[in-house]
Amino acid sequence: MKDRLCEKGYEILNIVGKGSFSTVYRLREMKTGRHCACKVSENQKMLFREAELLRRLEHPLFPVFYDFWQQEKEACLVMEYIAGTSLEKLVGDRGRLTDRRASRIGLELASGLAYLHELPIPILHRDITPGNILIRQDGRVKLLDLGCACAVGEKGIRAGTPGFADPRQLKGSRACEAGDIYAFGKILQFMRGGRLCRLAEACIRQQPGDRPGNMRICLYALMDCMEKETEKNITGIIFGRKEKEICRNAKAVWKKSQ
Repeated sequence: MKDRLCEKGYEILNIVGKGSFSTVYRLREMKTGRHCACKVSENQKMLFREAELLRRLEHPLFPVFYDFWQQEKEACLVMEYIAGTSLEKLVGDRGRLTDRRASRIGLELASGLAYLHELPIPILHRDITPGNILIRQDGRVKLLDLGCACAVGEKGIRAGTPGFADPRQLKGSRACEAGDIYAFGKILQFMRGGRLCRLAEACIRQQPGDRPGNMRICLYALMDCMEKETEKNITGIIFGRKEKEICRNAKAVWKKSQ
């Protein structure tokens, strides 16, 4: 692998992380000096799916795609390297987050998930965990690891992390938005030190049909729960005028579900 990376113009700097199916390295692109992340896995089919999805995404929540290739028994996915701290470590070191910070992280996360769910062929992330959420040094949020992602409606593919994934998803039920919405609610609960807010409680209801119908409703609910001054400061940075209008139009739907 090292020789192949050199041929491609990269130098390995260090290992960033290691999971069950892959290892992530930090690289330096020798021509430009740019640092990149390289995910290497023997599960070539899984990494190919992730690369093809990442190649199509254009949203700040997700890393930028750079390159992908397969060699012998391994596949390599090169993407944007993001310096920061995982949400898991942040909460572990500091304890529960302030409501304002948790709301901001929730807004960015919900925005990216809504984008993913509203693609021409809707995609579900299916592994939204504190370890996969990275808080950059400037405070912005990134969602990593699309290895478990699938199209809406796929059936029989078990995926996710116990404690955050919808129990139905872990049993291989048909993939739908409600699974990501459940995990989103568990993230809100995690950021608040285990306490449930109104939105988190709605997201993790046992029956998928009793949860908010889509991530746009979750976006509106977060905006609705924030003070007007805070909402203006934060949502003005994260959302454009059109996206805010779409979120506000979900008000009647959200209120009706309560």
